[in-house]
Amino acid sequence: MRLKTFKNQRDSILELMLLPNNQLEGYFTTAVASKECQQIIGQRKPITGLWTGNALTFSVVYEQCGSIYSVVGNFDQEKNHIDVIGLINHQSDDATGKDCGSRYITHDSYNSIN
Repeated sequence: MRLKTFKNQRDSILELMLLPNNQLEGYFTTAVASKECQQIIGQRKPITGLWTGNALTFSVVYEQCGSIYSVVGNFDQEKNHIDVIGLINHQSDDATGKDCGSRYITHDSYNSIN
């Protein structure tokens, strides 16, 4: 598969290439971020991940924010739409205690733009 570009409802861009042996690679450019980490908006970050059938997963590391964005989702049959659930996980000094705000769950829908 050639590099295919998708955009979600928040204007974030996902560029994906499905490779043999269930590997995927590409880029993710976020259009949104927490108020503490606005500097990542517009940064094109490399991604690697896995796919099988219509299921996929990948992660993006934002070192300057101390966070990781992990995604699982599904393509439609034509691979023109992807519906995903994401988990944003920030570093925390007390992740099992009072600092439960270190993790956020997101839902996004991506549509092919090429």
